Parts: sequence; C-alpha cells; structure tokens
Amino acid sequence: MIKRFIVVVDNAADPRREMRRERFIGYAKGKGMSWWNQIPPLWLLTDTTGKMTASQLDDDAFDIFKTACIAIELKGDASWAGHGPEEMFQWMRNEWREKPGTALSDVARIARQLAQSGDKSQPPSPRSFIPPPDQGRSR
Repeated sequence: MIKRFIVVVDNAADPRREMRRERFIGYAKGKGMSWWNQIPPLWLLTDTTGKMTASQLDDDAFDIFKTACIAIELKGDASWAGHGPEEMFQWMRNEWREKPGTALSDVARIARQLAQSGDKSQPPSPRSFIPPPDQGRSR
C-alpha cells in the first residue's frame, strides 16, 4: 500500500536550511520514500512500505529541521494543478497517485513498449488510466 504525505516546514529564515534539506533527503532515502520539494517549504512524500505514519514523519521532520512543521497523510484521490515548467511536475505525474497504474504516463509507457516490440494488439483503454479531473495538470 502506498501512503502519501504532505509536510510543510517553517524554515525560510534558517541559515542552515540547505544542510537540513539534504539531511531530510537522506532520511527519506533511508526510509525508502520518494519526495518532491520543488516549492520549499512544501514536501510531498510517498511511502511504498506502508509503515510510515504522519506522527512519526512529523517527529522526524522536527528532529531534522528544528522548527515548526506539520505532516499530513493524504488518503484517497486528490486532484492537483500547478504553475511552472513542465519537468517540475514530472515526479507528481509518476509518483503522486494512490495506486500505481492510474496515471496517464502509464498509458504512454505501455504504448511505447507495444510500438517497440512490434506487438499489434490493442493497448489498455486510456479511459481506465485517466485520473480524476484536474489531477496532474500543470500550467
């Protein structure tokens, strides 16, 4: 089961924020989590082990950042939209979904694999892979 978390850290004035950011990345890697931190102070994290809790993540974030923070576990579908360069949101399209195999990028990947293999069978219907309205849209 994939768990998704939102973490917000109040560290804009911290002169050691870059060092603490790198430490938090090391922490996330050590826990087998993936993350998105393109807009500080916001962190989006996924836990594929299903073992992390919001309480544990908040405690660990506080131990690393030494400032006010909050961790929220997101359950169920969530739509999102963002402004920025297209590549800024690639992680969101690939990782920020409740269940693997529900992103439009999966349809593109399957279509490429079929085209490269020369298989003429029909790929899965794109409709079965479409996320809820507004999910995964960048502007």
